[in-house]
Amino acid sequence: MPRYGQAAMRPLTTPVGGQVEVTTLDDAWIDRAAAVLARSFVDEPGFTWTLGGTPNRRRQVLVQSFRASLRGHRDSIELHGALLHGRLIGVGVRFPPGRWPPSRWDSLHGAPWRLVGMLVRARASRRSLRRLMANPNIHRLHLSYPPHWYLWLMGVHPAYRRQGVASALASHVTGMADAASVGCYLETFGDETEALYRAFGFEVHERFELAPGAPPGRTLWRDPRPVGTRPASSPGSNVVTFTPTASTTPARSRPSTRSPGRRMPDAGRMMAGVPVSQN
Repeated sequence: MPRYGQAAMRPLTTPVGGQVEVTTLDDAWIDRAAAVLARSFVDEPGFTWTLGGTPNRRRQVLVQSFRASLRGHRDSIELHGALLHGRLIGVGVRFPPGRWPPSRWDSLHGAPWRLVGMLVRARASRRSLRRLMANPNIHRLHLSYPPHWYLWLMGVHPAYRRQGVASALASHVTGMADAASVGCYLETFGDETEALYRAFGFEVHERFELAPGAPPGRTLWRDPRPVGTRPASSPGSNVVTFTPTASTTPARSRPSTRSPGRRMPDAGRMMAGVPVSQN
């Protein structure tokens, strides 16, 4: 996978009983990353609404879907991993500035894998097929924004949640964004995910609805911060110790200037996946 910036591995002492290191992963980690993401998103509101079925069935579908999506976008994304004693326990999938939308060549190169991902989800149930086709093209909401990191997916293995791992993954990418003086953007359907990112200076920019009855979604934006202007204990700095509550303490933010919510129009094409985050 291409690397936008060669960031150093960031050590993190957590209550899980060891040192967690966050670094950029290569293609050899894709299968393990897909498995961690599947476990993380099995009860996520957006995927639960789209796929339905039992948690075990959703996990099986998501493993195949994430594997295909990661391979389909491998020329454009950076894959960030949180490692504990060499074991992958958290994953962040991000598009560096200028990599979204993918170039025409990257889109053609990854099209077969993205098609596999869509077919996997469509086979889950008839309801999944209908809801996939109804999904709006929310990926295009931020095309007019200034240069930024697109934080497409982030997930932590359920056994290691609320122990600072999600905060370490968020700190990794916001640190690179600040160093390059670019913003960060994401979409999510989770209240806890919103609280996590608010602690790093994100603000809700817009609210949307996939379809009638779907869980409410929101877009979040973060302006870059000058490097070295934050206190050492603030999120996003080079701190080495995270507390269990670090990922759930929201920061004060300005009210959004966008409308409180709107129904999104149907997309002209199906998406490779619903971009959400799960801590």
